[in-house]
Amino acid sequence: MNQILFSEQPKKEIKEKADIKKIMQYFCIFLIVFGLAMIGTGTYAFLSEKEEEIPIDFTMKPQAVIERVEDSIMITVNHNQPINYIRYNWNGEEDFTIQGNGRTNIAETIELIPGNNVLNLTVVDASNNQTNYVREFSYVTGGDIEKPKVVMEPSGNNVMITATDETQMASLQYYWGEEEPTLIEAEEGETTIETTVEVRKGINSLTVVAEDTSGNIETMTKTYNGITKPEINVVREGNSLIIHVTDEDGIQYVDIDLNNQQYRLNMEDQGKELTYAFEMISGNNVLKIVAYDINGDSSTFEGESQL
Repeated sequence: MNQILFSEQPKKEIKEKADIKKIMQYFCIFLIVFGLAMIGTGTYAFLSEKEEEIPIDFTMKPQAVIERVEDSIMITVNHNQPINYIRYNWNGEEDFTIQGNGRTNIAETIELIPGNNVLNLTVVDASNNQTNYVREFSYVTGGDIEKPKVVMEPSGNNVMITATDETQMASLQYYWGEEEPTLIEAEEGETTIETTVEVRKGINSLTVVAEDTSGNIETMTKTYNGITKPEINVVREGNSLIIHVTDEDGIQYVDIDLNNQQYRLNMEDQGKELTYAFEMISGNNVLKIVAYDINGDSSTFEGESQL
Protein backbone atom coordinates (compact mmCIF):
# COMPACT_ATOMS: atom_id res chain seq x y z
CA MET A 1 0.00 0.00 0.00
CA ASN A 2 2.78 2.42 0.92
CA GLN A 3 4.51 1.74 -2.33
CA ILE A 4 1.32 2.51 -4.35
CA LEU A 5 0.72 5.85 -2.60
CA PHE A 6 4.29 6.90 -3.14
CA SER A 7 4.19 6.19 -6.88
CA GLU A 8 0.92 8.17 -7.51
CA GLN A 9 2.05 11.54 -5.99
CA PRO A 10 4.47 12.73 -8.77
CA LYS A 11 1.79 12.24 -11.47
CA LYS A 12 -0.54 14.67 -9.67
CA GLU A 13 2.19 17.30 -9.42
CA ILE A 14 2.95 16.97 -13.14
CA LYS A 15 -0.74 17.44 -14.02
CA GLU A 16 -1.04 20.56 -11.84
CA LYS A 17 2.08 22.07 -13.46
CA ALA A 18 0.62 21.39 -16.90
CA ASP A 19 -2.66 23.13 -15.97
CA ILE A 20 -0.82 26.20 -14.66
CA LYS A 21 1.24 26.37 -17.85
CA LYS A 22 -1.93 26.32 -19.97
CA ILE A 23 -3.50 29.09 -17.88
CA MET A 24 -0.40 31.24 -18.30
CA GLN A 25 -0.46 30.65 -22.06
CA TYR A 26 -4.14 31.68 -22.29
CA PHE A 27 -3.46 34.77 -20.15
CA CYS A 28 -0.54 35.85 -22.39
CA ILE A 29 -2.68 35.40 -25.51
CA PHE A 30 -5.43 37.52 -23.90
CA LEU A 31 -2.95 40.32 -23.09
CA ILE A 32 -1.63 40.33 -26.68
CA VAL A 33 -5.14 40.50 -28.19
CA PHE A 34 -6.20 43.22 -25.74
CA GLY A 35 -3.07 45.26 -26.51
CA LEU A 36 -3.63 45.01 -30.26
CA ALA A 37 -7.26 46.12 -29.80
CA MET A 38 -6.18 49.16 -27.78
CA ILE A 39 -3.56 50.09 -30.38
CA GLY A 40 -6.17 49.78 -33.15
CA THR A 41 -8.64 51.97 -31.24
CA GLY A 42 -5.98 54.62 -30.61
CA THR A 43 -4.95 54.60 -34.27
CA TYR A 44 -8.58 54.99 -35.38
CA ALA A 45 -9.10 57.89 -33.01
CA PHE A 46 -5.91 59.55 -34.27
CA LEU A 47 -6.98 59.14 -37.89
CA SER A 48 -10.48 60.40 -37.09
CA GLU A 49 -9.06 63.54 -35.52
CA LYS A 50 -6.85 64.07 -38.57
CA GLU A 51 -9.84 63.74 -40.90
CA GLU A 52 -11.74 66.47 -39.00
CA GLU A 53 -8.99 69.07 -39.41
CA ILE A 54 -10.01 71.99 -41.66
CA PRO A 55 -7.20 73.08 -44.01
CA ILE A 56 -6.10 76.72 -43.87
CA ASP A 57 -6.33 78.77 -47.04
CA PHE A 58 -2.80 80.17 -47.17
CA THR A 59 -3.65 82.34 -50.18
CA MET A 60 -6.21 84.47 -48.32
CA LYS A 61 -5.07 88.04 -47.72
CA PRO A 62 -5.48 89.77 -44.35
CA GLN A 63 -8.28 92.29 -43.94
CA ALA A 64 -6.87 95.64 -42.80
CA VAL A 65 -8.82 98.74 -41.80
CA ILE A 66 -6.72 101.91 -41.40
CA GLU A 67 -8.78 104.85 -40.15
CA ARG A 68 -8.23 108.17 -38.52
CA VAL A 69 -9.56 108.75 -35.02
CA GLU A 70 -9.08 112.45 -34.24
CA ASP A 71 -5.28 112.93 -34.09
CA SER A 72 -4.42 109.20 -34.21
CA ILE A 73 -4.54 106.32 -36.69
CA MET A 74 -6.31 103.11 -35.72
CA ILE A 75 -4.92 100.00 -37.44
CA THR A 76 -7.10 96.86 -37.30
CA VAL A 77 -5.94 93.66 -39.00
CA ASN A 78 -7.85 90.36 -39.15
CA HIS A 79 -6.44 87.20 -40.73
CA ASN A 80 -7.20 83.48 -41.01
CA GLN A 81 -3.70 82.54 -39.78
CA PRO A 82 -1.24 83.95 -37.21
CA ILE A 83 0.39 87.29 -37.98
CA ASN A 84 4.16 87.52 -37.58
CA TYR A 85 4.36 91.30 -37.50
CA ILE A 86 3.11 94.58 -38.93
CA ARG A 87 5.70 97.01 -40.24
CA TYR A 88 4.89 100.65 -41.04
CA ASN A 89 6.56 103.96 -41.79
CA TRP A 90 5.67 107.53 -42.68
CA ASN A 91 6.79 108.73 -46.12
CA GLY A 92 9.22 105.83 -46.55
CA GLU A 93 11.37 106.88 -43.60
CA GLU A 94 12.03 105.06 -40.30
CA ASP A 95 10.31 101.67 -39.94
CA PHE A 96 8.30 100.70 -36.87
CA THR A 97 7.20 97.15 -36.00
CA ILE A 98 4.15 95.74 -34.21
CA GLN A 99 4.77 92.12 -33.17
CA GLY A 100 1.98 89.66 -33.89
CA ASN A 101 2.83 87.18 -31.13
CA GLY A 102 0.69 84.50 -32.79
CA ARG A 103 -2.43 86.68 -32.90
CA THR A 104 -4.89 86.57 -35.81
CA ASN A 105 -6.57 89.84 -34.78
CA ILE A 106 -4.53 92.95 -34.04
CA ALA A 107 -5.76 96.45 -33.15
CA GLU A 108 -3.16 99.18 -32.57
CA THR A 109 -3.21 102.98 -32.44
CA ILE A 110 -0.34 105.07 -33.81
CA GLU A 111 0.24 108.81 -33.68
CA LEU A 112 -0.75 110.95 -36.66
CA ILE A 113 1.98 113.39 -37.64
CA PRO A 114 1.13 116.93 -38.89
CA GLY A 115 1.08 117.79 -42.58
CA ASN A 116 0.37 115.75 -45.71
CA ASN A 117 1.88 112.30 -45.20
CA VAL A 118 1.85 108.81 -46.67
CA LEU A 119 1.51 105.79 -44.37
CA ASN A 120 3.12 102.61 -45.76
CA LEU A 121 2.03 99.45 -43.95
CA THR A 122 3.03 95.80 -44.50
CA VAL A 123 1.40 92.77 -42.89
CA VAL A 124 3.54 89.60 -42.75
CA ASP A 125 1.78 86.38 -41.75
CA ALA A 126 3.09 83.05 -40.44
CA SER A 127 3.64 81.83 -44.02
CA ASN A 128 5.79 84.93 -44.73
CA ASN A 129 3.20 86.26 -47.17
CA GLN A 130 3.40 90.06 -47.35
CA THR A 131 0.45 92.34 -48.01
CA ASN A 132 1.07 96.05 -48.51
CA TYR A 133 -1.23 98.99 -47.83
CA VAL A 134 -0.68 102.67 -48.65
CA ARG A 135 -2.80 105.47 -47.22
CA GLU A 136 -2.52 109.26 -47.36
CA PHE A 137 -3.43 111.51 -44.44
CA SER A 138 -3.60 115.26 -44.10
CA TYR A 139 -3.46 116.65 -40.59
CA VAL A 140 -3.39 120.29 -39.52
CA THR A 141 -3.54 121.05 -35.81
CA GLY A 142 -6.95 122.51 -35.05
CA GLY A 143 -8.20 121.43 -38.53
CA ASP A 144 -11.05 119.14 -39.66
CA ILE A 145 -11.46 116.16 -37.34
CA GLU A 146 -15.14 115.39 -38.03
CA LYS A 147 -15.92 112.06 -39.67
CA PRO A 148 -18.23 111.70 -42.69
CA LYS A 149 -21.82 110.65 -42.03
CA VAL A 150 -22.99 107.35 -43.53
CA VAL A 151 -26.60 106.30 -44.13
CA MET A 152 -27.53 102.77 -45.29
CA GLU A 153 -31.22 102.64 -46.22
CA PRO A 154 -33.01 99.51 -47.56
CA SER A 155 -35.10 100.09 -50.70
CA GLY A 156 -36.83 96.98 -52.01
CA ASN A 157 -34.10 94.49 -52.81
CA ASN A 158 -31.40 97.20 -52.74
CA VAL A 159 -29.49 99.26 -50.20
CA MET A 160 -29.15 103.01 -50.78
CA ILE A 161 -25.78 104.21 -49.46
CA THR A 162 -25.13 107.91 -48.81
CA ALA A 163 -21.93 109.40 -47.39
CA THR A 164 -21.69 113.14 -46.67
CA ASP A 165 -19.00 115.41 -45.21
CA GLU A 166 -19.12 119.06 -44.14
CA THR A 167 -15.89 119.83 -46.01
CA GLN A 168 -15.14 117.42 -48.86
CA MET A 169 -15.48 113.69 -49.51
CA ALA A 170 -12.48 111.69 -50.72
CA SER A 171 -13.89 108.20 -51.32
CA LEU A 172 -16.44 105.55 -50.42
CA GLN A 173 -15.80 101.80 -50.27
CA TYR A 174 -18.24 98.94 -49.72
CA TYR A 175 -17.87 95.17 -49.58
CA TRP A 176 -19.83 92.04 -48.69
CA GLY A 177 -18.34 89.80 -46.00
CA GLU A 178 -14.62 89.24 -46.62
CA GLU A 179 -14.63 90.21 -50.31
CA GLU A 180 -12.44 92.83 -51.95
CA PRO A 181 -13.90 96.35 -51.56
CA THR A 182 -15.50 98.33 -54.39
CA LEU A 183 -14.04 101.86 -54.47
CA ILE A 184 -15.85 105.03 -55.51
CA GLU A 185 -13.71 108.18 -55.61
CA ALA A 186 -15.27 111.61 -55.13
CA GLU A 187 -15.07 114.41 -57.68
CA GLU A 188 -13.22 117.60 -56.78
CA GLY A 189 -15.22 119.57 -54.19
CA GLU A 190 -17.88 116.85 -53.84
CA THR A 191 -19.39 116.62 -50.35
CA THR A 192 -21.76 113.68 -51.01
CA ILE A 193 -21.31 110.22 -52.54
CA GLU A 194 -24.36 108.07 -53.29
CA THR A 195 -24.62 104.55 -54.65
CA THR A 196 -27.08 101.66 -54.78
CA VAL A 197 -26.10 98.07 -53.97
CA GLU A 198 -28.26 95.05 -54.70
CA VAL A 199 -28.85 92.85 -51.66
CA ARG A 200 -27.53 89.34 -52.07
CA LYS A 201 -29.64 86.29 -51.41
CA GLY A 202 -29.36 84.94 -47.87
CA ILE A 203 -27.95 86.57 -44.74
CA ASN A 204 -24.90 88.72 -45.54
CA SER A 205 -23.06 91.64 -43.91
CA LEU A 206 -22.39 94.82 -45.91
CA THR A 207 -19.60 97.16 -44.78
CA VAL A 208 -19.24 100.79 -45.90
CA VAL A 209 -16.07 102.87 -45.36
CA ALA A 210 -16.34 106.62 -46.06
CA GLU A 211 -13.33 108.96 -45.99
CA ASP A 212 -13.03 112.73 -46.34
CA THR A 213 -10.08 114.70 -47.70
CA SER A 214 -8.73 115.25 -44.17
CA GLY A 215 -8.35 111.51 -43.64
CA ASN A 216 -11.31 111.15 -41.29
CA ILE A 217 -13.00 107.77 -41.76
CA GLU A 218 -16.41 106.44 -40.81
CA THR A 219 -17.07 102.66 -40.99
CA MET A 220 -20.53 101.09 -40.80
CA THR A 221 -21.59 97.43 -41.09
CA LYS A 222 -25.14 96.11 -41.35
CA THR A 223 -26.58 92.66 -41.98
CA TYR A 224 -29.26 92.04 -44.61
CA ASN A 225 -31.41 89.03 -45.46
CA GLY A 226 -31.74 89.10 -49.23
CA ILE A 227 -34.72 87.56 -50.98
CA THR A 228 -35.52 87.06 -54.66
CA LYS A 229 -38.90 87.86 -56.14
CA PRO A 230 -40.51 86.51 -59.32
CA GLU A 231 -39.70 88.35 -62.54
CA ILE A 232 -42.58 89.16 -64.89
CA ASN A 233 -42.22 90.00 -68.58
CA VAL A 234 -45.10 90.71 -70.96
CA VAL A 235 -44.76 91.03 -74.74
CA ARG A 236 -47.31 91.43 -77.50
CA GLU A 237 -47.36 89.11 -80.50
CA GLY A 238 -50.11 89.95 -82.97
CA ASN A 239 -53.43 89.85 -81.11
CA SER A 240 -51.97 88.00 -78.11
CA LEU A 241 -50.25 88.97 -74.88
CA ILE A 242 -47.45 86.57 -73.94
CA ILE A 243 -46.75 86.37 -70.19
CA HIS A 244 -43.41 85.00 -69.04
CA VAL A 245 -42.73 84.52 -65.29
CA THR A 246 -39.49 83.20 -63.77
CA ASP A 247 -38.28 82.62 -60.21
CA GLU A 248 -35.03 80.95 -59.12
CA ASP A 249 -36.68 79.15 -56.17
CA GLY A 250 -39.91 78.09 -57.86
CA ILE A 251 -43.31 79.55 -58.76
CA GLN A 252 -46.33 78.76 -56.61
CA TYR A 253 -49.10 80.43 -58.64
CA VAL A 254 -49.85 83.49 -60.81
CA ASP A 255 -53.00 85.62 -60.54
CA ILE A 256 -54.05 87.40 -63.75
CA ASP A 257 -56.68 90.09 -64.23
CA LEU A 258 -57.33 90.85 -67.90
CA ASN A 259 -60.18 93.28 -68.57
CA ASN A 260 -61.75 92.41 -65.18
CA GLN A 261 -61.59 88.68 -65.92
CA GLN A 262 -59.65 86.85 -63.17
CA TYR A 263 -57.52 83.75 -63.72
CA ARG A 264 -55.21 81.76 -61.50
CA LEU A 265 -52.42 79.66 -62.95
CA ASN A 266 -51.27 77.07 -60.42
CA MET A 267 -47.79 75.54 -60.66
CA GLU A 268 -48.28 72.05 -59.27
CA ASP A 269 -44.64 71.10 -59.87
CA GLN A 270 -43.40 74.45 -58.49
CA GLY A 271 -41.38 75.00 -61.63
CA LYS A 272 -39.10 77.98 -62.11
CA GLU A 273 -40.60 79.19 -65.39
CA LEU A 274 -44.11 79.82 -66.71
CA THR A 275 -45.28 81.06 -70.13
CA TYR A 276 -48.91 81.79 -70.99
CA ALA A 277 -50.73 83.56 -73.84
CA PHE A 278 -54.00 85.54 -73.78
CA GLU A 279 -56.07 86.74 -76.71
CA MET A 280 -56.71 90.49 -76.62
CA ILE A 281 -60.14 92.04 -77.23
CA SER A 282 -60.85 94.94 -79.54
CA GLY A 283 -60.14 98.24 -77.85
CA ASN A 284 -58.13 98.91 -74.71
CA ASN A 285 -56.85 95.88 -72.78
CA VAL A 286 -56.00 96.35 -69.09
CA LEU A 287 -53.75 93.75 -67.55
CA LYS A 288 -52.63 93.10 -63.98
CA ILE A 289 -50.41 90.17 -62.95
CA VAL A 290 -49.36 89.11 -59.45
CA ALA A 291 -46.84 86.24 -59.31
CA TYR A 292 -46.06 84.34 -56.07
CA ASP A 293 -43.04 82.13 -55.47
CA ILE A 294 -42.80 79.14 -53.13
CA ASN A 295 -41.45 81.40 -50.36
CA GLY A 296 -44.58 83.59 -50.44
CA ASP A 297 -42.80 86.57 -52.03
CA SER A 298 -44.62 88.30 -54.88
CA SER A 299 -44.14 90.69 -57.78
CA THR A 300 -46.78 92.76 -59.59
CA PHE A 301 -47.08 93.92 -63.19
CA GLU A 302 -49.69 96.39 -64.48
CA GLY A 303 -50.10 97.64 -68.03
CA GLU A 304 -52.41 98.47 -70.91
CA SER A 305 -52.39 97.62 -74.61
CA GLN A 306 -54.59 98.86 -77.45
CA LEU A 307 -55.92 96.53 -80.15
